[in-house]
Amino acid sequence: MSSSPYEFQYNPSLPSEETIVAHCLRLGFVRGTTIVDPSTKSVIAWIKYGPNVTIDEARTQDWTAKALRDVGASDLQVPRVFHAFTAEYYGCSIGYIAMEFIEVAMKKPWDDFSQTVVRKIAYPHQRSDGAAALLSASGSLVQYGPKPVALPSGVSRRMNGS
Repeated sequence: MSSSPYEFQYNPSLPSEETIVAHCLRLGFVRGTTIVDPSTKSVIAWIKYGPNVTIDEARTQDWTAKALRDVGASDLQVPRVFHAFTAEYYGCSIGYIAMEFIEVAMKKPWDDFSQTVVRKIAYPHQRSDGAAALLSASGSLVQYGPKPVALPSGVSRRMNGS
């Protein structure tokens, strides 16, 4: 798959948009699924999809992942985004986000975790309140499908109907 116009992380193993859509449609509308390499049985990516999944959500998530890595926050993991796109399904736009698969167990309450993300990104670099406001507006972080991952919930919480 070609690189993304949004400067997401390139993943040469990621299948085409058509393959991702077909895989997700076979499963129905669940919160997300893995894409697995059939030869190695290793996970290529986690796919979040649904009618309220947006490119802006993917961009916010990827920005958060980069910002946490930039400040060396090794105790917080946010998946980098590989690709985000939309596809029509019976006249409805369905959003897809292909991201790193990170298998973690969340040990902090979601709201505490959200505040930790804000603190680690905004304060070490004396960034303006803009970074904190962006993340604070997101609300708490959410569990994603069967695997809990640390994602900015600004869109995620609202999108998942939580």
